[in-house]
Amino acid sequence: MKFKQTDLSFTASASAVITGTAATIPISVLKAAPYSLAEGATIKATVVAVNSVGSSAASAEGGAAVIPTTTVADAPTSLAENVALRTKTQTGLTWAAPSNNGGSTVTGYNVLQDNVVVGTNVQTTSHTAINLVLGTTYTFKVTANNAKG
Repeated sequence: MKFKQTDLSFTASASAVITGTAATIPISVLKAAPYSLAEGATIKATVVAVNSVGSSAASAEGGAAVIPTTTVADAPTSLAENVALRTKTQTGLTWAAPSNNGGSTVTGYNVLQDNVVVGTNVQTTSHTAINLVLGTTYTFKVTANNAKG
């Protein structure tokens, strides 16, 4: 089995968190150019300290880490009516963000009324359903969007 070696030079910035002798590099940085590491890729790293005098010897190789695979987010939970917004022709809906975002930030929500999309890329965890007919039963669903869908 052959492995491709990629030298990674990283300068600490706002996206890195350094605590004592550990540095955390966000997955989004490793997946973006110029590194472009794929989901499922295995990473092993050594560390070299650099200052005005020069570079240190490389540290021992750290344990392997795997770039996580992202999936679609789980469904939002706790979908409920906000009765304070209920009138003869509208009602409010609220929900909680999914506990599993699929490894990618939730970017918005789609609201479906009787399986028809009535809200696209909603940026909050609430929505007002309008043009309702008094006495009619409606079914609402909410889906979460992330980089995978």
